[in-house]
Parts: sequence; structure tokens; C-alpha cells
Amino acid sequence: TRGGLTFFRLADGADSGDVVWQRSFDIGILDDAGDLYRRVEALERAGIAELVPALESGTLTSRPQDATRASYRRRRREADGLIDWSAPTLVSYNLIRALARPYPGAHTYHRGRKVIVWRSLLPVASASPSALGAIAGTVIAKVAGELHVRTGDGHLRLVEIETGGATAIEVGDQLGDPPL
Repeated sequence: TRGGLTFFRLADGADSGDVVWQRSFDIGILDDAGDLYRRVEALERAGIAELVPALESGTLTSRPQDATRASYRRRRREADGLIDWSAPTLVSYNLIRALARPYPGAHTYHRGRKVIVWRSLLPVASASPSALGAIAGTVIAKVAGELHVRTGDGHLRLVEIETGGATAIEVGDQLGDPPL
């Protein structure tokens, strides 16, 4: 997967101006939103350092954007951050990475209270056969401060969570949807 930064000229359409500077970077399996922000900030500094002299000297060049490759998304809603424990492990892991700080965090519920999941890790080994028989969203283990939660096809290690003062989460507890 790749991310990037584009500087473009202002135009009448949303994000439709000619491109004046563009760079991309690889997104690794351990990178989260905070890592990407730091990479984009470094690219911003590099881009400005290149663009200001070109603007001042009148040598700034540009190229049209390819409108056929444009994509637009609706505004994010809080419900988009709800972890679906029945989804494959990698789907939940990627959601948590995408919503890590500085974003509001992916979330789940425990006994009716919202729990924010800031950081998770993929498992290093398969869960025990009995744990894999648990329903998705069940806490199947607590290991060295991590909660291991059953997913649709395995389990995920929750490394950093925020419970907002809720009761402790224990093995056998169920995480899931908001209260009705």
C-alpha cells in the first residue's frame, strides 16, 4: 500500500487543480495513522522547500490531474470506527491502525460502555483450539497486559485501550456492539 502528498493549483472544482509537486511513500504493515502523519509532515517540508524558490523565480511547472483516477469519500461517521469482531483479523487490525492517534480511535463496547482501541498487533501464533471455538468478540486470553480477542478468522492482540473508567475486561468477557 502507498500513501502520498500532492500540492496543486487552486481551481473551481474540489481538489481539481493542476499538480505542481507530488511524492509517495510505502505504508508498512506496522504503520498507523500517526506514522503516516509524520511522513506527510516531512514531505510537506520538502515540498515547500522546493516550491517556494520555483514560485519566486517564476519557474513553477504543473501538469493536469487525471480526473478519471480521482476518488471521493463521504465524511467519516463515528459508526465507521466500530470494530466488527466477526470480520477477518486483518480487517479489524487495519481499522485500528487507520483510526489511531491523531484520529479518534477504533472502538467497541464492553458491558454497554465504549472502549477505544488505540493499538493492536497481529498474533504471533494461533490461538488454542478451544479459544477458536469462542464467539467473535470474546476475550480469549490476557497476556502481559494484552487482551486477545476472537475475530472472524482467528484473534487480535489489543495492546493499548482506553476504557473510560469502565470495569476491568476479563477473559471470557464479550466485546461488541453498542447497547440498544
